[in-house]
Amino acid sequence: MNNLNITHNICNKKGSTLVEVIASFVILVILLVSFFTLFIQTKQTTNSSETIVDATYVAQTEMENFYSISKKYTFNHKEDGITSLHYQNASCANTYFKEDAQYPGYTIALQLAQNAQFPSNLSDMTITVYDKKTLENPDAVCGNPQNYKAIMQNVIEWKAGL
Repeated sequence: MNNLNITHNICNKKGSTLVEVIASFVILVILLVSFFTLFIQTKQTTNSSETIVDATYVAQTEMENFYSISKKYTFNHKEDGITSLHYQNASCANTYFKEDAQYPGYTIALQLAQNAQFPSNLSDMTITVYDKKTLENPDAVCGNPQNYKAIMQNVIEWKAGL
C-alpha cells in the first residue's frame, strides 16, 4: 500500500517545477526584448524620416524664395537678390550659405553655376540642407560633404535686362 500511495502522489502533481518557471521566464524575456527592439527601431526610423521631411520642406521653401528673387533681379544683379535672402559668401566660388533662425538646426547652402549650353540669363541652382550637428563649420559646404539631409536642383531664369 505504501508503494501505491507514493505512485499516486508522484502522478498527481499539481504545480510547476523550478525548471518550468525559469523556462517560461526566459521565453517571456526573449519575447519582450524582441518587441522592445522593434519599438526602438521604429522610433529611430520615425525620427530620421521626420528630419528628412523637415529638411525637404526647408529646401522647397528656399527654392520658392529664389524663384521670387529671380523675377525681381537680373543675372548681373543676382548678388543683390541673394544677399536680400540673408545668404553669405562661402569660401568657394558661387557658393553661399545661411543659418536662419526660422530653421534652427539647419545650415542651408546655395550653389549657382552657369552652364555654357544655356542662355546667359539661366543658372543651375542647387540648394542643400545640412544638419548643423554634422557640419563642422558653414564653409565646409565647399568640400561637398555627403552628410546633407535634403538637396534640390533647378534651373533658374533671371529677369531679363541688364
